[in-house]
Amino acid sequence: MVQKKKKGGRYTPPRKPRGQQGYLSLGQTAGAFVPVELPRSKEDIEAIIVARAMRNRSGGERFLLDIEGDPIQNPEDDHDFTLRKPTGDERLELVEITDPRGAGRPGSTRPPAGNAAFADIVRGIILEKSRRYGLGRPDDPRRIHLLLYATDLKWRVNESIQQILMAELAEANHGFLSVLLYEPDDETDGRVVELAPVDPAVLAAIPVDRLRARWTIQVDLSKARFHGDGTMRVPLNPPPDFQPPR
Repeated sequence: MVQKKKKGGRYTPPRKPRGQQGYLSLGQTAGAFVPVELPRSKEDIEAIIVARAMRNRSGGERFLLDIEGDPIQNPEDDHDFTLRKPTGDERLELVEITDPRGAGRPGSTRPPAGNAAFADIVRGIILEKSRRYGLGRPDDPRRIHLLLYATDLKWRVNESIQQILMAELAEANHGFLSVLLYEPDDETDGRVVELAPVDPAVLAAIPVDRLRARWTIQVDLSKARFHGDGTMRVPLNPPPDFQPPR
């Protein structure tokens, strides 16, 4: 659940562009793509993302340790959420994973096929958020967590890119108490991945160079076609920069 701080007077939040989320619902001989609808406004989308992250947490995420009650959603001109804790309030910021070239329109562009380029975009989003808040100073008293999410299937972060980010954020001076990623599976279920901080033993086992050299070709689940014999065809959705390895 999420609590909301009230605003004085009537307020209609602006509509936020969003992409297409959804999943495949499969039966024994048939199936269908099921779109996951999101609200119109940024505030309502973020409230749903945080509520789903709370529902699907493992319990060890740092932003939830010793939390008292539910996250409190703040007015628009403040940090996104307040986390009440015995040692003092902490803040939770959200940021959407999307292409900076897309002019704020999720789904209008596709991520690069190369893991390295995709990871660089996501890391750039994190560091830009850090720069905007002036984080990274050793004496900074602010205690802020960052939660990343995507509203478009194309910008789902696969496990190889997650591992790249874990390794590279460990070397970056981003200043967040923790950096997390919420990956939805359907309307209610998903997974919370902690990208930073990560146990040094886990980091030591990540083959960063090998993972950065990989390419990822996505499929377009919304165009899946099912046949009477129980087979399914899903078209590939390679981005323009993809060149098959020789």
